[in-house]
Amino acid sequence: MANFNIGAREAAIVSFARTPIGKAYRGAFNDTGAPALGGAAIAAAAQTRAANKALREGNLADAADF
Repeated sequence: MANFNIGAREAAIVSFARTPIGKAYRGAFNDTGAPALGGAAIAAAAQTRAANKALREGNLADAADF
């Protein structure tokens, strides 16, 4: 596992989550607005990141480690 120093002007992807699917006509999320769907994805990504001890400590793992 590598340890990287990220500068103030650099960004790193530390987690991800998919948005719910179902916005089609008569879909399960048809009446749900885009901000609510995006908020759900952000909350899930933050929760996943918080659960990963290596990321909490500031270490980035290779893709093969996941």
